[in-house]
Amino acid sequence: MNDDEKEILKKEKEVEKLKPKGKAYRLTLGNGLLMRVSKSGEKVWYYYYKILGKQRSFTIGKYPDVSYRDARRIQQQARQSVIEYRDPKPLKDLNKTDLVQVSLIYLEQLSIARRHVAEGVVRNSLLPAFAGRQIAEIGPDEIDAALYQIEHDEGRGRARLCRGVLRLIFDCARAAGIVRRNPVP
Repeated sequence: MNDDEKEILKKEKEVEKLKPKGKAYRLTLGNGLLMRVSKSGEKVWYYYYKILGKQRSFTIGKYPDVSYRDARRIQQQARQSVIEYRDPKPLKDLNKTDLVQVSLIYLEQLSIARRHVAEGVVRNSLLPAFAGRQIAEIGPDEIDAALYQIEHDEGRGRARLCRGVLRLIFDCARAAGIVRRNPVP
């Protein structure tokens, strides 16, 4: 038995021994993998990650249906997706898709050099302007106001770059059926 197998067995025993306490608590197992133990003793695996500067998470599954070994494998696959600018969290409801998710679809399609520039635009200019908004709710007036503010704060060149990237992001959303038309003027 190699060291990895010994570590997996050790962690599996550690998870098995977790007992409920007076309130829910979490056990962090590294690289974004954690287990939440409820007051009733239910154990659920989660993966926490950061993509485009935003903290996100998804539920992997309940223990013992999902073992430590399986949760770690899923976490490693999800981590690889994050490294490749793909959000590992599946799109469940297209009507509740935010700008981050559609931006990731767009960034996936770019070459590495273009991705770097576009990611900077999304992270530093667009996400702050449209924080937490569902992409289907963003209209032309709001886009104009945000671009005007970006031009005022960061200059005309940056605003033009933001308009171009935003137009392409909305094109991706339209192609995916998330929005009916591209509202970027």
